Amino acid sequence: MSNFLYNTVDFIHSQYFMDQSTGNFTPLDFPNSASCPSGGNNSDYVPMTDEFHQIWDLYRTVPLFLVAILGPLSCVRSPTFFTKFNSLGTLAVAYLMVFVVVKGSEFGVNINFTNPKSPAFSPLYTENFPALAGMLSMAFFIHNCVLNIMKNNRNPSKNKRDLLVAFVFVSLTYFFIGGTFYLIFPLEKTCIEDNFLNNFHPNDVWTFTARIVLFFQMVTVFPLLLYILRIQVCYSVTKKEPTLVQVFVLSAIFIGICVCFAIWMPRIGTIIRFTGAICGVVYLFFLPILLYFKWQSNIGQLSVYSVVFHIALLCLGLLNFALQFLVKD
Repeated sequence: MSNFLYNTVDFIHSQYFMDQSTGNFTPLDFPNSASCPSGGNNSDYVPMTDEFHQIWDLYRTVPLFLVAILGPLSCVRSPTFFTKFNSLGTLAVAYLMVFVVVKGSEFGVNINFTNPKSPAFSPLYTENFPALAGMLSMAFFIHNCVLNIMKNNRNPSKNKRDLLVAFVFVSLTYFFIGGTFYLIFPLEKTCIEDNFLNNFHPNDVWTFTARIVLFFQMVTVFPLLLYILRIQVCYSVTKKEPTLVQVFVLSAIFIGICVCFAIWMPRIGTIIRFTGAICGVVYLFFLPILLYFKWQSNIGQLSVYSVVFHIALLCLGLLNFALQFLVKD
């Protein structure tokens, strides 16, 4: 969200203030707008040292401005408000699909599996594959949030149908946007950022609009996730709904943690894969295996084979976490 808000305001400032003062208006459309911010000859990163950017800084000040926006929204206690508010975020997903199609029409297909010297070369295996395992663990772990959302459905009997429809549409969305962008990206695939909008020129009008709609989507998603975390923490400790004081305290703690990461660790890909790997060890491996051992022990069916097999599964989860330290960002 810091990235989206920063670039949106920076775009408006550069177009309507800086360019008017100099008399040079920057074009809004770039036929070849792809860039490689992480380095190389395609990098277009230029440090900003003017007075405006001393105040409007991506890492030092923008996360603090976000607190004023998200703080009041995060303290709302109604789950119905969050789910209805979040449903508006589907407009952002629809725009992203259009965005990828438009960029695909400009770039064409750029993928090569046979020529290592080609800029579009994509190896079938790299040493960074554990990053995918960490993100998959995060994706699987986040599904526990569905329980807190669906228990408030008006017709619980239709939960299975609704859940199936949701999974199908989410899968199609990820495959379409992520897969299409990977196929059309015209530079080296290693240039692709964890936030793929950083791979486009900041003055590209399509990218500017995408940042606006994605910022709006994140504003709708963040309070919902915070609500789910509050419920899970309070139920695990007090077995009750959080009180008003608990809502304020927990919201302040969670938002404070997010601000710290936005300032000192603003790398969403790294955060997701490490968080996914840690949550995977605890929620996907350790706790289910522990409960299964307890159940088998109660009925007298706990065997050596079962213990060895499930400990091996736990070791896989630990290995997934350990391999995250070997991934090169």
